[in-house]
Amino acid sequence: MKNRFQAALAVGLFAASSYALAFAADNRPVISDAERAVDIQAVANVMGRHAFYHGAGKGCEELDAIWAKHPPTADTFTNPGGAWTGEHIRSSYCVMNEVNEQKDLDALRKQYPEVPDGPASYGAGTFLFHFLTTPIIEIAGDGKTAKGMWYSPGIMIGAQNGTDHQPGGIFFFEKYGVDFIKEDGQWKIWHIQMFYDYTGPLEHGLAVVPVKEKNPVKEAGEKASQDPRMKQDKGNPNPYQEWSPTRIPVMVPTPAPYYTFSETFSY
Repeated sequence: MKNRFQAALAVGLFAASSYALAFAADNRPVISDAERAVDIQAVANVMGRHAFYHGAGKGCEELDAIWAKHPPTADTFTNPGGAWTGEHIRSSYCVMNEVNEQKDLDALRKQYPEVPDGPASYGAGTFLFHFLTTPIIEIAGDGKTAKGMWYSPGIMIGAQNGTDHQPGGIFFFEKYGVDFIKEDGQWKIWHIQMFYDYTGPLEHGLAVVPVKEKNPVKEAGEKASQDPRMKQDKGNPNPYQEWSPTRIPVMVPTPAPYYTFSETFSY
């Protein structure tokens, strides 16, 4: 066991050294291995904060706290339906999320009138979480941007969203591809790309091919609405097929070492 650990450590150190050497060959300044290690943990913390904000339905607070404020190109939030950009992310993920939370609260209070009305009760009866697993994080050689990918299984249960206002829920298995940018010394989210693998109603279980629900439950910030504030600005740049009995597995673009953002792809 000791020899295996030493071998794994040697591989890790070689990879870190190769990372620096690859960019030092053309005389471009490269962040140190120590800086890179600190940045990897900082990026992981930002993504962890996203998971907690999202689970609590705090989209407005999340945008204010951990999203880029003055990136060189607009922030984007992309799911299989398309992409929101810039302030349109706030319209859907923040403003419309609160509109829908009030609608959900109105429905909930018909069954549970003891729940107080108003923003302090937003999210009552909702249980949502995303695990973040299998991280791949790469910090740019120039230290200005970063890329990350996580697998993210989770569930959502809504006390007011099932048939006839009875509890209902969904499970989901998905990937996050994320670009980060450093602003004023702090890592911020720049682009989020969501890849859905498998979603369906909880009551049907994992072994049953998902079917359309009469009243589907959506994740916070992604609830069905005809409001123009939910309209996405453009199509999904990386269409990804959700699981079906005939789907052939494909790899999505994963982070790899790069020096500066213009030399890599964007999520």
